[in-house]
Amino acid sequence: APLPTNIVAGNVPVTLTRKQRSGSSGQKQERKPTSAKPSSKKAKKDEEVAAATQDIRGFFSVTGRRRTSAQKQKDRDEEIARVVRSNEDPATLERFDAGEKGRGVKASQAFQRNDFVCEYAGVMMSPEEGRRKEEKYDVDPDRFGSYVFYFRFRERCYCIDATAESGRLGRLINHSKKHANIAPRPVEVDGKPRLVFFALRQIQLGDELLYDYGDRSKISVIENPWLKS
Repeated sequence: APLPTNIVAGNVPVTLTRKQRSGSSGQKQERKPTSAKPSSKKAKKDEEVAAATQDIRGFFSVTGRRRTSAQKQKDRDEEIARVVRSNEDPATLERFDAGEKGRGVKASQAFQRNDFVCEYAGVMMSPEEGRRKEEKYDVDPDRFGSYVFYFRFRERCYCIDATAESGRLGRLINHSKKHANIAPRPVEVDGKPRLVFFALRQIQLGDELLYDYGDRSKISVIENPWLKS
């Protein structure tokens, strides 16, 4: 079944009319049939050459047309929206055991700079509700961990809570201040903000995906020494 879209097309009835030319009396003038004169061999040859030339020009006018940057960006945005609507991660990512950091995510194919990587999927809520959730999670950090993500989009603050185990991989991507190769960026899909990751540079097959959490608190660094890296 096709994925839902925020574009609604309506059926608009269109009537096409062809005007007839009439004489002074308003009656339709009829032409007397005329006998066509047989064309010479040279005339036929000229007609064939002209037709072939027209076909060639038409071919190159279509196949040689280049897509503009705006068209390419539109195609790219539509593909990102399609993946986000599917609520599934691309097959370009793989979960693995990252040692002291716990679970991690690595690339199962190469990415170029500015390529879409995946979504940070979770429950969208207000920042106030997000802070209440964090207070609850802090009571038992070994059980819940920290998966609450705050971000701004169009002068408004939002929060995504990805604490619940969902099978989505964006929530498992680890931190690196020095070696980050992806970055989060809000996008709008069907009128709602979604948080996705884009590649900061070229990423090779098998590279671990990393981004800067932005957490510089002393307590976090003491509890998670790898945040310094």
